[in-house]
Amino acid sequence: MEFKLSNTKKITPTAENTEWYFSDGTVIKGLSATKSFDQAGNYQVQAKCGDLWSLARKITIDDLPVVKMPDDQLIDLGQTIKLIPAVSNPFNVPIAFDWDLGDGEKAEGLSVEHGYKQAGEFTAVFRVWYKNVGFGQSKDYSIKIKVLPAPEVEIKVSPDELYVGGARDAVSFEAVPKSY
Repeated sequence: MEFKLSNTKKITPTAENTEWYFSDGTVIKGLSATKSFDQAGNYQVQAKCGDLWSLARKITIDDLPVVKMPDDQLIDLGQTIKLIPAVSNPFNVPIAFDWDLGDGEKAEGLSVEHGYKQAGEFTAVFRVWYKNVGFGQSKDYSIKIKVLPAPEVEIKVSPDELYVGGARDAVSFEAVPKSY
């Protein structure tokens, strides 16, 4: 997190006369300060420029993980899709994951592989359960999945007539997309 101080009427801040005071005891000297916090919580920051103090500013550092969902997906019927959200958990918050895949199927874990049994549009919901925040607290993230229907095909047999018996003639089968 970066902090900057602007000019005041009484004094011009410089790198030599400006200090940043954080409620965790950290002091950083300079016109600006970049600070990482070791744990979640509520903090205050205040700048001192010469003998003048700025107003204290409150900062809340959230300990909840950051989740980035994959882009919406377009797949063919019968295709298996693998969904893996990116989860950043810098404070190692105890968490668990589950999925509602939008077609009645459920799964547990960070990633899931799934094949939809019918064409249509589905919303898969990825749920993050926060174990240290309180029983039953969770946050949902979603992704849209469009499943395209399987193409219709015609089966062509060559030659046109088949005979069962000892003939050694080759028979070929071909599936071609049906033309309309």
